Amino acid sequence: AVAAASAAMVPSAAIVVGISSLLSRNLLSVRNERAQLRTNHLCVVAAAGLALVLGLTRPGLLSDLLLLTYGGLTQLAPAIVMGLAKKVRLDAVPALLGILTGVGVLVWLTFGGVDVGTVDTGLIALVPNLVVTAVAQLIVRSRSLAPVPAEAN
Repeated sequence: AVAAASAAMVPSAAIVVGISSLLSRNLLSVRNERAQLRTNHLCVVAAAGLALVLGLTRPGLLSDLLLLTYGGLTQLAPAIVMGLAKKVRLDAVPALLGILTGVGVLVWLTFGGVDVGTVDTGLIALVPNLVVTAVAQLIVRSRSLAPVPAEAN
């Protein structure tokens, strides 16, 4: 029981500390260190309290949100991999369209009650992400290679 409680607390603590730091430094922009520390503490208490309430009222929601986070990070993989090349071959718009498509499919799979068995929903959502990214990149390339009409000059 102690090991199970510890295993549950470690990721939760990291998430709560991350939330509180983001809120106090970026969203609320508290400049004074003492006020920032108080704001951090209040955010930790609020986030932990909200997690407790959600855990008691909707037990599967927190795990769904955590899985949604990791699956959402998976949707960034094609854009990151293509961006690491010496010559970038992927434009920003196709990358964004692919990410949005993947995240949309991921949200639908996670909260839509779709039974995917034991397959990771992030990997399933990666397929439409790749398809939309490839098609959008082909469209962008075909438009950039198209000749400019004479009356446009």
